[in-house]
Amino acid sequence: TVPAATGPPVALTWASEPNTSLNGSLPFFDAFCFEPIPYRSAVEEGATHVMALASRPLGFQPKTKPGIYEKTLAPLYFHSHNLKKVAEFFENGGQQYLYAEDILTLKEGKRNLQDPVLVPPPKILYGLDDQHRQTIQSEIEQRDRCWKKAHMLPVQVPPETSELGTLEQDKDAVLQAVRGGYSAAFDLLAPIVGLALNDISGTEAAKLMFPDLEVEDKDMDKTSLDKILLQT
Repeated sequence: TVPAATGPPVALTWASEPNTSLNGSLPFFDAFCFEPIPYRSAVEEGATHVMALASRPLGFQPKTKPGIYEKTLAPLYFHSHNLKKVAEFFENGGQQYLYAEDILTLKEGKRNLQDPVLVPPPKILYGLDDQHRQTIQSEIEQRDRCWKKAHMLPVQVPPETSELGTLEQDKDAVLQAVRGGYSAAFDLLAPIVGLALNDISGTEAAKLMFPDLEVEDKDMDKTSLDKILLQT
């Protein structure tokens, strides 16, 4: 559930220890609250190479000043469900810090493709009370030794790309957004698998894979793309 936009947190049960009958229950809500771009958990669990599909264009600058959502809407939602610490986390800009840190980490990874970069752990390091900050300060200062590293490859559409509205329902607008994401991924990954971009561009491939809505014979277009890829 999205805080302040949909229903209450969903309570899910979990096993506290493997092979035991001890169970607990935790409230779950949209992952953007604590892991906006979910690569931290993957690295924590052993991933060494991560490709992240970003929903924002290249060069996107996240807001760092808490707005009405962070200061009012989200806290009211979490307070109403007895989640005081989460409410404080939003009020203090903790979620915004996480998102900005995610984007900066991906940017650093793209700038250093040959070398792994430090990846923050999937735990709350910022946005809570002073006592919490003092507890983790030593870990932050020793991040070169404590944090894991991984190769990071973000896939992002060009900076001039218009963002699709959250509630957009226009079919043509959604189609163009899908094409944009496919095109960006194609242009980035095609050379890795040995495809020459002078044979077909990401934009052309996207139009073949996702033709205009009035085109009825979609299988014919996809077959054309298959033939082009096989020839290269």
